[in-house]
Amino acid sequence: MGYFYFDESIHNRGNFILGAFVYSNSDLTPTVFDKIREVGLKPGIDEFKSSHIMKNSSELTKLREALRAIFTKINIGMTIVSTEERSCLGNHALSGLEKILISNNLQQKSHDIFLDQGISFRDGGQAVADFSSKYSANIHLNQDSRTVAGLQVADLAAHTLSIMLLETLGLVDKKITISGDPIYDSIMLELGFELWAGLRYSLFSQAEITMDAIERDPVNAFLIDTGSYCLYVSQNCIAEVKEAADTRFGMNYVGCIH
Repeated sequence: MGYFYFDESIHNRGNFILGAFVYSNSDLTPTVFDKIREVGLKPGIDEFKSSHIMKNSSELTKLREALRAIFTKINIGMTIVSTEERSCLGNHALSGLEKILISNNLQQKSHDIFLDQGISFRDGGQAVADFSSKYSANIHLNQDSRTVAGLQVADLAAHTLSIMLLETLGLVDKKITISGDPIYDSIMLELGFELWAGLRYSLFSQAEITMDAIERDPVNAFLIDTGSYCLYVSQNCIAEVKEAADTRFGMNYVGCIH
């Protein structure tokens, strides 16, 4: 049994919507509830939302970092559509999920799939019914992220990936100062680099790097294919978004960055 959680991040200035699937072998909700309690908030009532203002809430800031730590225990894939396709985002999400299942050899497993509230389908429930019968999938629509708390991890993943894509499009140019890191302490880094470093191992990607590949090319062997495994882009996206998505998420370096 596997668990998928899907939430979206909408960016009109970039003319795209990015929906993130987070995948876990176990239900993430108990884990997220534990993190909520640890920062002094109440599960089922309080929650992480990327749209919340964090500046004046130490609890929410701590919760965001606690959820970000969960990235090391999950896999992430994404669906990118144009903003004009919001009304059929659910259809594209299932197309993206199908790519994830097949390319990562997960299609033979049964899965519970949770979609956040407001994810729309052009054909009502027909796409959901067809997908559920084709794959062993139990699809839960319009889920409340306060109670299906794995969706809060998907929210953070969608927001994080969206900022990376906006930066690649030239629409975000923010630098941050790293503190507490023995390598990067007090160094100014692009926000996108810092976000990428925190989830690069979580993206669905090619299964392994062989020793033969490392011996042949010890640098490029660590530049692995992620686009074939984690990325679905609607054909209706503008060319700039398609190119930026491929540039940002098509390949992923998993070697040492120090």
